[in-house]
Amino acid sequence: MSDATDKLNKVYYNDMCKKIRIIEERKEKRGKSYSRLQDEVDNNEINGLLRSQFKKEYTDPFLDFTSGNDYRHYGLTLFNNFDHWLEDRDPDYLDECVRICATCNVPIKGLLLKHLAIASETRLNRGFMYVKNAKTTKIGVEQFLFDACLDVFILTNFCGKTRAEATLLVVGRLVSNEANSRYKKASTLDKKYVEWLKKSKRSIKGIQEEYPNGWTHDEQLIFLQKFPTNPPEYLKGNRRE
Repeated sequence: MSDATDKLNKVYYNDMCKKIRIIEERKEKRGKSYSRLQDEVDNNEINGLLRSQFKKEYTDPFLDFTSGNDYRHYGLTLFNNFDHWLEDRDPDYLDECVRICATCNVPIKGLLLKHLAIASETRLNRGFMYVKNAKTTKIGVEQFLFDACLDVFILTNFCGKTRAEATLLVVGRLVSNEANSRYKKASTLDKKYVEWLKKSKRSIKGIQEEYPNGWTHDEQLIFLQKFPTNPPEYLKGNRRE
């Protein structure tokens, strides 16, 4: 990241902190009379500022440390997990952010480092509640679905595939890579994809803004290499249009 970009980020971060302080002071002054609706509006405003800063801090490093297709996958997954942390305050999402940064050899700094410190302090004070004997964390299930639906979205919006073709390709890859895949039929994934589209409008908007002109032919070919050429027909399942 250039010195100029770093300076701009510091200015933006200081401005963001100032706005957050103003909101918190406003809450404190109004005390118990502060409405629940206004509190929700303020929290959304704060989270919006944090999301913007996080993206500013990590877009350039991911472009520097990863190839185009790796950035599309890991970068979007990183932003999605940080977004979930802001909404749910589940530290598993920050753990996933750390794992992604380590995988891509991207330094942890700035906002992510600050929030990791918040999570660490809460852990040390035993402030998080966990489900005992859980076979997998919530993030494991959510991330699996997010990755699968993101692939379907990219195939349909950037690679010229229909939804039926895209879900079949994704399920074909999942079944070939994982014997215990959660999605063994394209029809099952298609139902989840429709739900995902409704819940992931912010992520979808970010992807569309990132690539307003779509992908080049070469970029499409590289991405399509992830999937089987001719997935078996039985993987289609019972799909309704």
